[in-house]
Amino acid sequence: MAVVTTFDKVSNNAVTTLLDGITDSELTVTVGSDTLFPAAPFFISIQDEILSVIDRPSNDIFTVTRAAQSTSAAVHALGVAVELRVTAGSVTAIHTAINTAENKLPYEIYIPFGDEPAAVQ
Repeated sequence: MAVVTTFDKVSNNAVTTLLDGITDSELTVTVGSDTLFPAAPFFISIQDEILSVIDRPSNDIFTVTRAAQSTSAAVHALGVAVELRVTAGSVTAIHTAINTAENKLPYEIYIPFGDEPAAVQ
């Protein structure tokens, strides 16, 4: 049985600005330069809100789910920064996937620190 885990995409230095302000209920975000942003899904931060980008119907438009990862939906003004960030939720998902995989291993693996010899049982 194969286990497949899907993670959100990331990209280094993906930052742009809002081309239009958005209300706290809008589900479409129009951004400026987006060349460093990956294909969906990924998370963006606009001020204190984390949004989940679920689609990119065109190069400068993100379809989003608001108030991700226990943040609050907020009004955001034209020109504020839109940043792709690795979030606590993303890191937790990776940790959970690794722990799940480790718990399915039929044996124990000891990873040494420093000059200690490796041991596999």
